[in-house]
Amino acid sequence: MTGAVRQVGLLPAGCQPWNPNMIAAHGHQFAYCASLAVYFYEYDDSLGEYKLSSISSFHDKTITCITWSKQHQHLYATAGADSIINVCDVSTNKVIYKKTGVSEIKCIDWLPGSDNDSTLAYCRSTGPVYLWDMKKDKVVEFSDTTKFEFSISLFRWHHTDASKFVIGHVDGSLSFYQAGKSKKHSLTADENTVTRDPVRALLWDPLSSDYLLVSRKRTGIQLVDSKSRLIITQFNFPSKMITCNTLSWIDSAPGMFLTGDVESGVIRMWAVSKSTPLKSINVKSTGFQCLLVLASVAAPTRKSPLSLVGGEGGMTRKKRTSLGGNLIHAASASALTIPPARVFCAFTDGGVGLYNMQTTKWEMLKEQSHIETIFDCKFKPDNPEQLATASFDGTIKIWSTTDLSVIESSRGNEGVIYSIAWAPDDINQIAAATRRNGVFVWDISTLKVVHRYKEHGANSVFCVAWTRHNNTHRIASCGDDSNCFVRQLDGTLLKQYPHPGKTYGCEWNELNNDLLATGCTDGVVRVYKFSSDLPKVFMKFERHASRVFHVRWHPTIKYLLCSGSDDRMIKIWNIEKKVCQMTLEGHSSCVRGLTWNYEIPYLLASGSWDSTLRLWDIRDGKCLETIRDHGADVYGLATHPQTPFCFATSSRDSTVRIWSLTLLVQDLLAKVLIKEPLESLVGESDEVMKKGEDSKLCGSMSLEIKNRLLENHHDFFAIRWFSELCYSTVRIEGFWDIVGYMRGQPASSLSSGYSKGIVHVDHLLRYKAAEMQSNELTSSRKKMVKGREKMLQTLAEQQWKLGEMEKYCDSLVALNQWEKAIAIAPSVSISYWSKLLTQYAQKMAGNYDESSLPYFVAAGQSEQAVNLLLTLQNPQDALIVAQGACEGNLPGPEGDGEDKSSKATYKYPRGNYLVKKCVTEEASRLFEKGQIYEAACFHLAGNDINSALHVLFNSNELVLLLYCARTVKYRSDMVTRAARTLAKQFSRKNQSELGLKILKKYDKEASGWTTAHQICSNTKDETERCRLHQLVGLPTPTEAAQEAQKLAQSGDGDPLEILRLHFIGSNPADGLTLCIKQLEDKLSTDNWTVSEFDEEFKVLLDVPSHVLQQNKNERCKVVGTSAYIGAMKASMWGYTKLVKPLLQCAASLFKLLSSNAKSHFPLTEKQMNEHVKSFNQDPQLFYEAVLQRGRSLQEEAHMKHDIQTLGGTLPSHSDTRISTLTGSRISGSHCLMEDERTVMSLNEAIMWSRCTPYSPTCSGHRIYPF
Repeated sequence: MTGAVRQVGLLPAGCQPWNPNMIAAHGHQFAYCASLAVYFYEYDDSLGEYKLSSISSFHDKTITCITWSKQHQHLYATAGADSIINVCDVSTNKVIYKKTGVSEIKCIDWLPGSDNDSTLAYCRSTGPVYLWDMKKDKVVEFSDTTKFEFSISLFRWHHTDASKFVIGHVDGSLSFYQAGKSKKHSLTADENTVTRDPVRALLWDPLSSDYLLVSRKRTGIQLVDSKSRLIITQFNFPSKMITCNTLSWIDSAPGMFLTGDVESGVIRMWAVSKSTPLKSINVKSTGFQCLLVLASVAAPTRKSPLSLVGGEGGMTRKKRTSLGGNLIHAASASALTIPPARVFCAFTDGGVGLYNMQTTKWEMLKEQSHIETIFDCKFKPDNPEQLATASFDGTIKIWSTTDLSVIESSRGNEGVIYSIAWAPDDINQIAAATRRNGVFVWDISTLKVVHRYKEHGANSVFCVAWTRHNNTHRIASCGDDSNCFVRQLDGTLLKQYPHPGKTYGCEWNELNNDLLATGCTDGVVRVYKFSSDLPKVFMKFERHASRVFHVRWHPTIKYLLCSGSDDRMIKIWNIEKKVCQMTLEGHSSCVRGLTWNYEIPYLLASGSWDSTLRLWDIRDGKCLETIRDHGADVYGLATHPQTPFCFATSSRDSTVRIWSLTLLVQDLLAKVLIKEPLESLVGESDEVMKKGEDSKLCGSMSLEIKNRLLENHHDFFAIRWFSELCYSTVRIEGFWDIVGYMRGQPASSLSSGYSKGIVHVDHLLRYKAAEMQSNELTSSRKKMVKGREKMLQTLAEQQWKLGEMEKYCDSLVALNQWEKAIAIAPSVSISYWSKLLTQYAQKMAGNYDESSLPYFVAAGQSEQAVNLLLTLQNPQDALIVAQGACEGNLPGPEGDGEDKSSKATYKYPRGNYLVKKCVTEEASRLFEKGQIYEAACFHLAGNDINSALHVLFNSNELVLLLYCARTVKYRSDMVTRAARTLAKQFSRKNQSELGLKILKKYDKEASGWTTAHQICSNTKDETERCRLHQLVGLPTPTEAAQEAQKLAQSGDGDPLEILRLHFIGSNPADGLTLCIKQLEDKLSTDNWTVSEFDEEFKVLLDVPSHVLQQNKNERCKVVGTSAYIGAMKASMWGYTKLVKPLLQCAASLFKLLSSNAKSHFPLTEKQMNEHVKSFNQDPQLFYEAVLQRGRSLQEEAHMKHDIQTLGGTLPSHSDTRISTLTGSRISGSHCLMEDERTVMSLNEAIMWSRCTPYSPTCSGHRIYPF
């Protein structure tokens, strides 16, 4: 089984800026360190880009340095302030060696060479350098590395010669070591000063055994000969004010290296033969902490079958070309001065990014991420697309939940911020509680602190809460001065509530904002009535054994209140009855974050110092799920009434994670499909809180939907509104906007956010043109040079995509890019070209790849422009160009030489093909990244309903698939299969009746062994079976058994019909003997096919599980045959990694057969092992061997796609499980089998269940990866 809570968003921490050795790389992997975690990125061949692949967190205190093994691509080492060195395997996310008691480590480095692959060097700032043989756990001191005059800054071993290493000191001196020679010193270039000039970076020349690059704070960069200890080259920055902390060689350009300025985000490219920079590129406003040039990547092959290339008559697999690969060059050779290189950059503000030197663009940039514990997170009350976070690093940040980009950030000069509270209406302000600076109110519009409250003095303020009552704002705060204060927004003090000790939590009751609850160090929860004249306690609850940290009022039941404590318990208080209604136990450490669900009243989520997130049913106190994806204490939890099934968490691991609870309400969504009454969907909280009652939606949003439908019920709006509520993501809103337009809904009636997301191709140019016009107006008003330049660049990009070539040239002139403007001007008119030519003043700058695109458009070569944009992995811009060509907005090929001053009207004949190509390319990329809804939207935007449903089917979003199919009236075998799979899911969750109702609506199987038969036969309870049989029109179990016996005795009954009756009858085991005989007879024929076992003979491999588990030989035959046929399916559908495990499963089962049973069964262990052998030699051999029997499977196109579940690519700290099937580490959701040992990824489990219904444990249990 898998969990119902899915991680769907991850905001990684930034790179810590206070330690120098925070990044490392090996091959096509790189890593950086936040305060407590290491983030790993790996190159993905299918995407042609680097993606976050793993997160590790094995230190309890700040990580101080990291190094990657020179020999082993999976091994890295970290040292921390917890006095521990960990050597870890990134492929398994586990510590394999640990050294304790090593405090204040300054630097670590691996020794080179295969003989030293288990030796790690480390040192403190005072020395000495130690060598640790981790396999032997033996430490030796490197001779002559003590008693330095100046402390050590860092050291570096030679990359190939273990007898050489160098130590850099804080005074700028270098200590060189080589086997057989004594220690030597080489001082800084300026030997006449006593000013400290610390060594910042050391880098051995990869092409030399003796040369070394060194960077110092004052004297800058030098190339030094370690043998003679002479300075070969002194490199000079443009200004003496520029300093450098970081160096990196460019492997694709020998003799060239990069540096990053400390003062600003400037990358400088150097050659060892020249003392000044070859080129300087300003990539960011903040300075560099460190940078690292990654190993060159060869052009990968894209494996997704969704990519389209070739002519209109064919679709084939396409290669996605790496930016460092072989591109079609359209510019002059002079543009080739910048070598292909990807540079990982870490900045002093914690931001990280991957910059491509050749394209001069960011491939990935995460600006201003938190670098310390995130104590709190809160959604904006009137906008769930904005999330605020507060951190130990002293900043408040506002994030967009649609793409997890930062919107705004405070200056970071307020010290530690423990808690935040949004203004409760449209005031764009946040109140914050700090460690030493009291409470302040930050205005996001002006980015200024507009109010500051000092009632707490210099004491820590732990919590702040904001409410509005009769147009009066009330801000409550509590802290370690044992007080809770309430004041107005202007600072007028309204109340002071003294406590007997430190007060950690406070919150207003949303349903009765006259009530304020607090949590105190004495373990008591107190409720105050604000309208009372006296500051006395209104109610007191005293059941906690330790301090109460947070209190949370229920959002729909005004008398319920929960509290979390250091006693590891959560208590639910009923203030009307004045009792503790329920105690929730399960956390192993102090409870911190708490949040209620706004729609399901009994759901409560909690976070703890035990690093877990738990979901509770407070009706019976049961913990529904435990999530271990955070790597440290979980402090903040937040949700929003408009998106109740999406919630955010924040942690000491410096991450924010977004979670979906949609799977918990799949049954309610399904009821909309079968048109159940609204009363079965929406109810009252008090009713649903009764134990045993069916779940219903009880929040304000669902009630609003119900009232709107009662006024004007329409199936489409019922489906849309409930799905938007339950999927709780803005992406679903865009999905339904496109579906609505396809159904005939006018564009003017679509949601206000439609134009900001993925739009239908019919609207693409209209919205981009409007965006361009808006930017034109904005750019004309810009006063600051930098701001105007940036806006003009954006504007120019939009103009050429839309074919506005004259405006494009004008923007180039404003940017001083005259040569480019002159070259494109003839596409406007000859007179315009002449005008610009006379004003020519300087050469054009820019990268040759990017600069060629406007030339293609101007020349009417739209297809070349589209192809180049796709090669550059920019399918969204390619789509704009393709749609422009399709609609005639771009210039056509040169014809009779007429003046082109009028708007182009040439419609490119292959425009529709180009649009489809771009849509498919982008949808494929989004699908591979786990962005399921966006991928489906892109297909719908291109009018490709079938491909959109394929995406939903292969991401297991079956309810949404049926929703979409129903609204656009689309029928196919895929839709039927989705309905059958969904029905099985509900039967597994003891909701068989709901599943059967879905089948009645979407599956019209008239005869044979149907999904309804299967659901009924696997229901053990006799009374429930009778009820289900009646629902679908089957005879009662007793009647079925009698009819089977009657047909068997007559001697002329159809054996398969008799078998079907037995399996739905009162004693299904009576049919087992007949089943095995029919199976053996069928397998003994020469021409049996896989499709027969999915149709006429389906019943033979669908024996009720409880029957198989009691009969060993029969189980081995049925489950083994199912696994063998499943291997054929896996081969035909491209699930290559499952073929071998399925064959091995079949072989192991046939091996268990008794001697007598083996002699009669057509399939044998030997046959399976031979198949395994041929598969190991070449998977194609097995494919060809079973092609004749499985040929019909090739027609099922929807089964041949890769599986990719929502958020399935997001890593977590709990990614330590190894797949039983493949032996690889599972990233994302996993599926644990009934033996609680066998485990596989969720994607693997879904594929397995498509191939065979039985678990890989061979026990006869069914597999339910839902």
